[in-house]
Amino acid sequence: MYICDISMLQLIFTMKKYLSLLLITLPLLVLSCEDNNDRVERPYSTYVHMKIFVQNVYGKNALRDRGPGDLSDIMTIEYKGEMHTKIEALDANSSQDFHLTIGELEHESYLWLGFFNPDDEYKNEKIIIHWENGSKDEILFDLYVAEDINGDPVIHKTITLNGQLYTDESLTVMVVKPEISHVEEVWDYTNCNIRFIVESQYGGDLLNDKTMGNCLDDDITVTFKNKEYKLLSEGDSEGLILEVVYDEMIRKNVLVLSDFNPEHCYKNEPLTINWGDGTKDNIFFDLYLTGSKEKPILKKAIYKDGILLSSRSLIVWFEKDIEYMIWDFTNYSIALDIVDKQGNSLVDPDVEGSIWSKNFVVKYGTKEFNNLLKTRLLLPEELGLRLFYDKDLERTLLTFGEFDPFNYKGETFTIDWGDDTKDEIMFDLYMTWKKYDPIIHKSIYLNGDLYSDQSLFVRIVK
Repeated sequence: MYICDISMLQLIFTMKKYLSLLLITLPLLVLSCEDNNDRVERPYSTYVHMKIFVQNVYGKNALRDRGPGDLSDIMTIEYKGEMHTKIEALDANSSQDFHLTIGELEHESYLWLGFFNPDDEYKNEKIIIHWENGSKDEILFDLYVAEDINGDPVIHKTITLNGQLYTDESLTVMVVKPEISHVEEVWDYTNCNIRFIVESQYGGDLLNDKTMGNCLDDDITVTFKNKEYKLLSEGDSEGLILEVVYDEMIRKNVLVLSDFNPEHCYKNEPLTINWGDGTKDNIFFDLYLTGSKEKPILKKAIYKDGILLSSRSLIVWFEKDIEYMIWDFTNYSIALDIVDKQGNSLVDPDVEGSIWSKNFVVKYGTKEFNNLLKTRLLLPEELGLRLFYDKDLERTLLTFGEFDPFNYKGETFTIDWGDDTKDEIMFDLYMTWKKYDPIIHKSIYLNGDLYSDQSLFVRIVK
C-alpha cells in the first residue's frame, strides 16, 4: 500500500509538471503565430540602409533619371542567395526585409538597400553586384552595436569592397560600372557650381529672409580670379553668377556660384567669400577631367581652412553666430468697411438695411461664420466676426480674424451676402527679417483685384 501511494504521488507530480509546461508554451505559440500574421509597421529610426553610388568609367552617374522599374539592364544584386533587380518605392508596411530603391544626395542618384537593424549584428555580411557583362563586385559589411571607451553604445559600420577596406565610418560605397562596349561616345559635360550652406548656431537658414539674423542684406560677395561677384550680378566671360536658390534635397536656401566648365581644368583654385560683416572665408577647389579622351573622369574636391571637405562634391557648410532675441507679435484682422452707394455704413446692426438684416455668412475653408464674437479674448477657436469702431473713419467696421503674421499667402475667404451676391477676399500676411528687424507684409485683394499692398482694410460697396 505504501509503494502504491508513492507511485501515485510520482505520477501526479509528473502530470502537474508537464501540464505547467503546456500552459506556459501554449500562449507563446499563439503569440508567435499572431506575430507572423500581423506585421508591425517598421520603426524607421532603428533601421539602417546602405548607399551604393554607381559611376560609369567616364565618371558619370549611371543611375541618373532612374525610377521604379527593373535594374537588370545594369546590374543584379545578390543578397543571401536571392537575386534582386526590382526598384520600388518604400513601403513601411511591407513584409519584405530587403528593398531596392533610388535615393538622391547632392543631386547624385544612388542605390538604396535596406532594411538593416544594427541589433541583428551583421558581420562580414555579403552583397554581390553582378554586372551585365558577367563581372562582379563583392561588398562585405559590418553593422552592429558596440560600446565606446565610456561604455556608451555606438553603431559600428564598415564596408569592404573586393577585399579592400573601403570605410569604417558608414555604409556608403562607390562602385564603377564596367565598360560593356568600345563604341566611341561624344561627351557633353554639364557645367558645375559651388554651393555654400549658411546656418546659425541654432540651425536656422541664414540665406532665408524668414530667419531672424539672416545675412541676405550684408552685401555678400565672392572674389574669384581678382573679380568680385555680388548677388545676382550679370555673368562675365567666365559665365559666373552668384545667386541664392532653394535646394530641394536639403530644404534650405543655398548660395550658388555658377557655372564652372570642368574642361577649363580648375586645380587648387582659391576663392574668397566676404560676408559683408567684416569676416571672410577662403576656399580652394578642384574641378577637372582626367583619364584619356576615350575614358575621361570628372574630378571634384573642395577644401576649407586647408582641410578636405569633400572629394565628390563642391558643397561647403558654414556656421555663423547670431544674437538670439525674443519677440512678441500682434495678431491681425481683416477690416471690412461695408457701405451703400451713398457711402452710408451698413455694418451697425441698429442701422436700417444693415447687412445683419440678411442671412449673410463668411466662408473660410470648411467653416462658416455669421455670429459676432463679443470679446477680444483669444479663445481656443479664435477666428470670428467682431465689430470695431474706427476713430479715423468715425464709423463701425466688421472685422474677421485674428490671424498671426507669420505665413499667410494667397489666403482667401468668401462673403455670401444672402441676396444672391458674393465677394471674394484674398490676403497676404507674412513676416520677413531685415537682419534683426521684423517686417510685416500685408496686402488685400477684392474679387481678384489688388485693393491695398499696405494694409488689410477693404471697402465693399453694396
